[in-house]
Amino acid sequence: MAIYFIHNGNDKEGPFDKDALRAKIIKANTQVWCEGMADWVDAGSVEELKDLFTEPPPIRTASKAPPPIREESATVTPSETSKRGMSLIAKVTLGVIAIVGGLLAWNYFFTVPPSRGSSYEEKVMTIEEIERADPVRFLDASGKWNENFWGNKLRVHGRVTSSATVASYKDVVIQVSYYSETKTVLGTEQYVLYKFVPPNQTIEFEWTLNRPDACKKLGWDVVSATPVY
Repeated sequence: MAIYFIHNGNDKEGPFDKDALRAKIIKANTQVWCEGMADWVDAGSVEELKDLFTEPPPIRTASKAPPPIREESATVTPSETSKRGMSLIAKVTLGVIAIVGGLLAWNYFFTVPPSRGSSYEEKVMTIEEIERADPVRFLDASGKWNENFWGNKLRVHGRVTSSATVASYKDVVIQVSYYSETKTVLGTEQYVLYKFVPPNQTIEFEWTLNRPDACKKLGWDVVSATPVY
């Protein structure tokens, strides 16, 4: 499986495998690059990633028009006219209710952002239940790093950002990947951030890590977290 980097408009992020890209909910026009590519390309144009953007077609709800009103030449009494008027109002009201109900149902089931493992069960879950069930989907790690004077340690100035709207998390596990100058993975290690991450907030951290020989670049990803109940 290829390892990709993505471009957010200002800076690159990565590396990510296909499952990690699925978790970040990228768009078809997100710029990606992997080894062997001459330049950045749209994610939707990469054959391996096309299934990340497959969506079912929307359901078209056809509204049934009320039946035409027959005109009769015979004289009708005021009571009959009143009854027919009330019947027409009732039919129009039912038609409006049916159309509004169809639009609400379409909006609920087909405007939820596509996600990994999207299913009927997920659609009937509350927002908080969805966010607690898949913390990695709502957490992102980023930051900067530099070497110490002797070059044997790496000082990481990182941050974890939550895009959740309700759920809070703790004990975020971050996987750090070490890369050579040729982008070869030299190794990975996992570290736990023992802090609370409230919804829609960013938590900063600083770590000092041992620098592997030939390490020139770092990458990090959130691999798990514990929801706070």
